[in-house]
Amino acid sequence: MNFNAPVEIKPCDIARQSITRRQLLVGVAIAGFAQCTRAEANPLGAIYQVGKDKRFHAFADLPTLKPGDIVELHDAVIHEVVNLRASGTATHPIVVRGVGQKRPLIDGEGLNCSGEGKIPRAVIQVSGSHLHLENLELRNGRNKTWNGAGVRITGSSNNSISRCRIIDCDMGIMSDGNDLLTIDSCEIAHNGNRRHFNGYSHNLYLEGFRTRVQYCWIHDAFTGINFKSRGRYTELFYNWIARSNEGEVSIVDGAHTSLPYSNAVLLGNVIISKPDRTGNTAKFIDFGQDMGRERNGTIYLLHNTLIAGDGRIRFIHVGDTHSAATADANIFFGSPNIAAPSVGAVNGTHNWLPTGSAPPGFAHSVTSSAPGFVAPQAGDYHLAAGSPCLDVAYSGTYQDAMGVPRGGALSREYSAPCSSVVLPEVGTFAGAFGLHR
Repeated sequence: MNFNAPVEIKPCDIARQSITRRQLLVGVAIAGFAQCTRAEANPLGAIYQVGKDKRFHAFADLPTLKPGDIVELHDAVIHEVVNLRASGTATHPIVVRGVGQKRPLIDGEGLNCSGEGKIPRAVIQVSGSHLHLENLELRNGRNKTWNGAGVRITGSSNNSISRCRIIDCDMGIMSDGNDLLTIDSCEIAHNGNRRHFNGYSHNLYLEGFRTRVQYCWIHDAFTGINFKSRGRYTELFYNWIARSNEGEVSIVDGAHTSLPYSNAVLLGNVIISKPDRTGNTAKFIDFGQDMGRERNGTIYLLHNTLIAGDGRIRFIHVGDTHSAATADANIFFGSPNIAAPSVGAVNGTHNWLPTGSAPPGFAHSVTSSAPGFVAPQAGDYHLAAGSPCLDVAYSGTYQDAMGVPRGGALSREYSAPCSSVVLPEVGTFAGAFGLHR
């Protein structure tokens, strides 16, 4: 995936585009003729059917996967934890996907997710590259500490997680040492350790180099943060992120963040905090540092709708002198605390702000008592006719992982659940949504 290209096609389509419709039909025909074969014929590799009435009853029964292989899971529930070590290639990825009318569930309830030896530290652990997970539900990735996960990706590159639901684990998705990870159109929710109420288990906890997360519904982290990353470069595009107990987005220092352009880009997201947190009552978006290592980069906030559950929220905090925040064409609603006291620079332009709340470094702000949402109580943050946010006519720019300037215009908007729609024209308004249609 080209992380520097405009977002127009869902990355989860990469794996599906690798196999033509005719090739899939050939595989289906052969499957119907001879269930007892090793796998269906597939010009790019083998197609393995896994299920109680299939040739392979569990992942553990499969032979070593090779580039181009496809694993199709049929059962409604499979009770197993899986260690995927094989790698595909750019042209012949390995695909593991659920099929059928109902998304198959892989349940780790009561199973060992310790990470000791060859045991995975997740319901599915991925150690290979060019591997795509699609249309799966993963639950109950837990261990004796607080870091069993639904999916753990380690030391690999060019992997994707698409159209999956990951819930009720210590961590939803963990990664370390990975590069070019794409998480697309997933629900990641209610993850967090129920035994250790320490705020160290999150819906996502990522390390590595470059990650893109888009069109996802990330919500209700049980004790921790909805999205936390120590990765070098992160893109959050067109997601709905809501109701953590400890903070919504935290992009802080890691092993590689002293490198230049250790940036983050938040474009077209809806981010919401709840009013009744029992954890941190002020955190919303943190950038920079929380372990004493350098983060040499900028967080770019472009066309986001940011909703505070109450006035204690501090929307932006920058915790490193090598870090900065730039906010353009956003809506900051529900709290007057736009920028917390920070050691890094925070600036912005053409944002909607509550009257009297513009901090130093913010220019050309649009201020009023309300941004003119259609029905905020019902979660509809489209703009009503006459909204002061409609004619901002500013989009801003950001720098990618190579320091190349990119346009920050809004071209899509989040669509529930876990999808997006193309805007009829490039947005010239503040926030993540235009006029109600």
